Amino acid sequence: MTVATREEVVQEARTWLGTPYQKMARVKGAGCDCGTLLLGIYQNMGLIVDEDLETYGHDWWLHVKEEFYLRHVVRHALQIAERVFYRTDTIAPGNLALCRVRSFKYNHGAIVTQWPLGVHAVYAGVKEVNLTTDPMWAYKEIALFDPWVKREAEKCLVR
Repeated sequence: MTVATREEVVQEARTWLGTPYQKMARVKGAGCDCGTLLLGIYQNMGLIVDEDLETYGHDWWLHVKEEFYLRHVVRHALQIAERVFYRTDTIAPGNLALCRVRSFKYNHGAIVTQWPLGVHAVYAGVKEVNLTTDPMWAYKEIALFDPWVKREAEKCLVR
């Protein structure tokens, strides 16, 4: 499987801008939510296979004890980059950013485009926002995941 570049992921994420918010939808221009946006981007790039999502409510995070969103997103992310997806402290375009919105569990995600900017889906639709000042993201712990870390390290070893 060919792994998309950071730039290709960012370009694809930006093509979703303006897509209306629609819970559980995953169609560019027609509707998506914050989780299906991430899946839709990687699916459209041919990096993950299509999957039926289980039904979930708007307040699902109030009713779970486990990191459901984190587990679901990372499970799919494992398919993206040769089955490797690393948590990182380095912020780079294409990274996955997760935060906790009114919850003790991760329940919202974005794709970093050019720090501090990221593409995410909210009730107003898919937007590119400043992840350090936007009210949904500001002053929150942000977990970053980078599917390219291992590949770049391997390139350095080959040189």
